Amino acid sequence: MVQNNDKSWQQRGATFLFFGLIIITIVMLGLRLILLFDNSNTNVGFNEAIETALVQVEEGEDAELPAAVLLQQLAAVNKRAEDSVTSAEIILSFLEGAAVLVGLAIGAAALYGFNQINDINERSEQKLTDFENRIKEAETDVREFDNIIKPRLRALELLEDVNTKLNESLKSLEQAIDDVAWLLQADQEFRLGNYYQARQFSEQVLRHNPDNPLALYILGWLKVQHIRGMLDEGIEHFNHLKSVLGKREMDWVTARAVYGVALRRKATDLKNSDKIPEATKYLNLAKAELEAALALNNTLMDFNRESFWGPVGGIYRDLDKIDDAIDSYKKALGVTPGSSYPQGNLAGLYLRKVSTLEGKERTDMLKLAEKAFNDTKRYAQAELANLPNDYFHMMDVAMSCIMASDFDYGNEMLDRALETETPSMLLVVSLSGWRDLVAYCPEEWSDRRKMLEEAIHRMEEAIEEQAEEEDFEVDHQANDNE
Repeated sequence: MVQNNDKSWQQRGATFLFFGLIIITIVMLGLRLILLFDNSNTNVGFNEAIETALVQVEEGEDAELPAAVLLQQLAAVNKRAEDSVTSAEIILSFLEGAAVLVGLAIGAAALYGFNQINDINERSEQKLTDFENRIKEAETDVREFDNIIKPRLRALELLEDVNTKLNESLKSLEQAIDDVAWLLQADQEFRLGNYYQARQFSEQVLRHNPDNPLALYILGWLKVQHIRGMLDEGIEHFNHLKSVLGKREMDWVTARAVYGVALRRKATDLKNSDKIPEATKYLNLAKAELEAALALNNTLMDFNRESFWGPVGGIYRDLDKIDDAIDSYKKALGVTPGSSYPQGNLAGLYLRKVSTLEGKERTDMLKLAEKAFNDTKRYAQAELANLPNDYFHMMDVAMSCIMASDFDYGNEMLDRALETETPSMLLVVSLSGWRDLVAYCPEEWSDRRKMLEEAIHRMEEAIEEQAEEEDFEVDHQANDNE
C-alpha cells in the first residue's frame, strides 16, 4: 500500500513540473514581446514633424524637418535596434533555458514513463507468475482428478462391458431354451409321424443357429428318409454336421452311421437311374461310414430302434456280396432279437441263394428260406401287437404272410399298410424289397409270385397317390410361408 502511494506522488509531481514549466515559458515570452514593441512615446515627436512637413508641401512651401527631431528619431531607432538585439538574446537564452527545462520535464516524464513501464512489467510478471502458479495448481488438480476418476471410469467401463455381456448371455440363454423346446417338439412330431411339422421346428432352430448339431441331425434324417425330393439337402445337412463335429473334436457315432444310411439312399437313386458306377462309389462310401461307426459301437440303433447292421447288410446285397450281407443281418438280429426287419431280409437273401444252388443244397436252402419267412411273420405279428399302427411291422406281416402262402391275411395287412400316411419314399423302399422277392421267387412258388406281382401293382398306385398329396402339402406350406 505504501509503495502504491509513493508511485502516485511521483506521478503527480512530474505532471505539475511539466505543465508549470510550459506556463512560465509562455508568460515570459508574452511580457518580453510587449516591451519590445512598445515604442509609442518615442514616435510622437517624429510623427508631428512629419505632419508639419506635409502641410508645408501642400502649401507650396519647402518642407523643413527639425534636426533635433531627426537626431532624436535616429537615436530612438538605434535604441530599438539595441533593445531588439538584447530581447533576441534574452529570448534565445530563455528558449535555451526553457529547452533545458523542457528537457528536464521530458526526462521527468520519461522517468515517470519508465517507472510506469517497470511497474507494468512488474505487475505483468507478477500476474504471469500467479497465472503460471495457478496453471501448475490446476495441472496438479487435474492429475489428482485423473488419479481418482480414471480408476472409477475403468470400473464403470468394465461394469458396462459386464452388463452388455450379461444381456448377451441372457439373450443366448433365452434362445437356447427356445431351441431346446423347438427340438423337443421336432422330436415329438417326428415320432408321431408329423414329418413336415418336425421339419419346421428343426429349420426354426437352424435359422439363427446354423451349426446346431441336433437340428442338423433331425432335419438330415427327415429329408433322407421321409421327405420326398430332398435327399441331396439331407446329405448336405449331414456333411455340415460332420464339419461342425470336426471343429468341436467330437465323434458322434450315431450321426456318422446315419450319414452312411443317407449315402446308401443316394446310391439306390443312382442305381435306379442306371448310373451304376456312381452308385457303386456311393455304396462303398456308405459302407465305410457305417462300419467305422459300428466299430466304435456295434449295438447302434436308428430312430426306428433297428440296428445299423441292417443297412450294412443291404449295401453288401447291392454289391452282390450275399454271404457278407447274410452275416450282417445276423448281426443285426443279434442286436434286436425278434425284430422282423433283419429276419425278413435274411429270408429274402436265403431265397436269393436258392437260385444259385442245385440239388440237395437248393432244397435245403429253400426250406431254410421258408422257415425264415414264417419266423418273420411271427416276429412281425408280435411287434404289431405292441405298435398296431406301425407301417413297417404291417408291411413285414403282409410280405411274410404272402411268402408263407397266407394270402388273405397278407393282402389284408398290405391294405392296412397302404392306408397309413406313410411317406412315398418309404413306400419306394418297400417296393424295392418286394421286387427282389419276385425276381428270385422259385418256379414252384408260382402262386406266391402272382400275389407278389399284384401287391407290387397296388403299391405303385399307392406311391403315385401319396406323391401327389405330398406335392400338394409342400405347395400349400410354401404359400403359407409367403
